[in-house]
Amino acid sequence: MSSLPTQVRTAVGQPATVRIGKVVTVSPLTVDVQGSVLTDVGVLGSYLPAVGDTTPLLGQSPQSGSDPTTWLAMGNVQDLPTPVVIEHQAGDESISFTAQTSFTVAVVFATPFASTPAMATNINNGTGAAGGWSSRAFNVTATGFTLFVYGGSSTWANISVQWTAHLQTQ
Repeated sequence: MSSLPTQVRTAVGQPATVRIGKVVTVSPLTVDVQGSVLTDVGVLGSYLPAVGDTTPLLGQSPQSGSDPTTWLAMGNVQDLPTPVVIEHQAGDESISFTAQTSFTVAVVFATPFASTPAMATNINNGTGAAGGWSSRAFNVTATGFTLFVYGGSSTWANISVQWTAHLQTQ
């Protein structure tokens, strides 16, 4: 009997069939398809079969109208993990004030989050008195937060404070 790769190469263009089977043994590889155990089953190069795997089998016929004589196990059929969804919103607040040591701005998200997001803020200016200031978000909810900036007494004219909010769900 010729090898599986030889059998597949000699039947190029012939009809193919797909069946779903359960791996019975791995050495040698045998697969049960509705009570019929297939032997001499090949394996897709990236697939390492395990007993109990559910695998699609690609069967190839040597000639038109005949039953498949070569079988190739394609991999284990399994549920995909629940995808991770990351909701994200960001903004930029232009802040102005005179002779203050702290200042707050109420920010409302354009679209409410499903729950309270994680937050980060950044003062996008490192010059003058603003360079010694800090920022943070507090009272964060699914609908918004309070942006808080603080430092030594200063006057700001349209200083940019950026924020980002993200929520990871599974």
